[in-house]
Amino acid sequence: MFEDAIGSALGIETSAKLYISNLDYDVSNEDIKELFSEVGELKHYAIHYDRSGRSIGTADVVFVRRADAINALKRYNNVQLDGKPMKIELIGTGVFSPAIRGVYGGSSIGRGRVSGFIGRVQAAAPIFLCCLPTVSDHESRQGAR
Repeated sequence: MFEDAIGSALGIETSAKLYISNLDYDVSNEDIKELFSEVGELKHYAIHYDRSGRSIGTADVVFVRRADAINALKRYNNVQLDGKPMKIELIGTGVFSPAIRGVYGGSSIGRGRVSGFIGRVQAAAPIFLCCLPTVSDHESRQGAR
């Protein structure tokens, strides 16, 4: 909460976007709203449709608070909705999904269509420090002058 207040005061965007895929074609915007608003306040949510008006099985959900988006990812990634495990990604951060391990019991949400799941471990992206100058790089540039 404190982080959000600072971000707002500095004009920094604290919202975060999730991309949800592998949705059943019958999942509606209202289903997405109902499910994800349990985690936090939504700024925007939308199922994606093809030109004929049929769902393509994906959606965007934008949370007001980044922390809520991360909690939603942890809570719902690989959880079955209408018999299909949702695949959820945090968009625009350059960071992979956080590690999730263990057995979680999903509660009955909406029409009772969310079932329990076993989370998968996902490794975070390695951090490479190859481009940062070292003391020896600095010294070698000084000697070249």
